[in-house]
Amino acid sequence: MMIPSHWTANNLTINGVSLRCYPTGDGSKPPLVLQHGFSDNGLCWLQTALDLEAQYDIIMPDARGQGHPERVQPGQSVDMTYEAYMKRVRTFLQEFANRSPQLARLEALDAHKT
Repeated sequence: MMIPSHWTANNLTINGVSLRCYPTGDGSKPPLVLQHGFSDNGLCWLQTALDLEAQYDIIMPDARGQGHPERVQPGQSVDMTYEAYMKRVRTFLQEFANRSPQLARLEALDAHKT
């Protein structure tokens, strides 16, 4: 899927795993992270991001094993529980905030709790 020319596709290596994300802005607007569900990728939010990018810096990460990150290898076990998934999302956001202006203003991360 093609992304608009003013967007980027960034690869981040987190805990030895390469993950791709698609940020739309330059850090000048409030960040909005659009996280996809199972068996999809960050670009499933393409139209939503196009609709919202004037108001927000959108960040659309691919989840581990989906989209363009490194694939899970045969015999490799990955914890896919809700808690493990949310931990990976929080870790991604923290690492992305450390490396990118889109989330530099993010001061606290709080996952939805069930």
